[in-house]
Amino acid sequence: MKLVSYAKTEAGNVRARNEDAVLNSSACQLYAVADGIGGLQRGDEASSMTLHLLEMAAHEGMSGKAALTRCIQEINRKVYETGKKGDLSPGMGCTLTCLMIEQESAVIAHVGDSSAFRIRAGGIQLLTEAHTMAAHLNRNRHPGDTRPLPGYYENMLTRCIGLPGDVDIDCQEFSLLPEDRILLCSDGITKVLSSDFLKTSCIDSATPKDWVHRLHKAVLAAGAPDNLSSVAVFRLN
Repeated sequence: MKLVSYAKTEAGNVRARNEDAVLNSSACQLYAVADGIGGLQRGDEASSMTLHLLEMAAHEGMSGKAALTRCIQEINRKVYETGKKGDLSPGMGCTLTCLMIEQESAVIAHVGDSSAFRIRAGGIQLLTEAHTMAAHLNRNRHPGDTRPLPGYYENMLTRCIGLPGDVDIDCQEFSLLPEDRILLCSDGITKVLSSDFLKTSCIDSATPKDWVHRLHKAVLAAGAPDNLSSVAVFRLN
């Protein structure tokens, strides 16, 4: 199976520091985005540590959905333990959305409010659910309840890497078909660009690099209020 990929992360126009991290390992066919939690002082450390440990596990021979889930649980424990050390921060944490490809199969593992999309046959599908208070309440509220939620609920995570105990990981496996295109991105992308723009910009892009550059250019032109990160993976025909 022939894959091509590209990853990019940058601070944006407002944030002084980039707390996102990306992983683009064609050797391991492992790709990921992690977004450091801005309310904590060590979000950049959490995101970079998470992806470093994930890549190390892949190089050591991690294989299969169950192994990926166990790996993320261990990463969560290590990030939590590291976050307890020192006096400068109450802890640290990050989101994690990753894609692992083996033969004809793809596994998406997800914690937090970063996202994974699949473009197939001219359509786009969101493969992840946001683990935020707003998303949780909207999924579970009565259909007739139209009361607006506080705006800060959009940024309040219900799950992340770096919490005590086991983290609840969304994990799914699917066949990766010829010409499928996958995008992993932080919420600095999805809070600015519509899914329709993601789809049309993908269709108009010949390469993953071209697609990612289109996305980042559009976000920067719109003000880029947050860090922005994208990893694009194309399966060729």
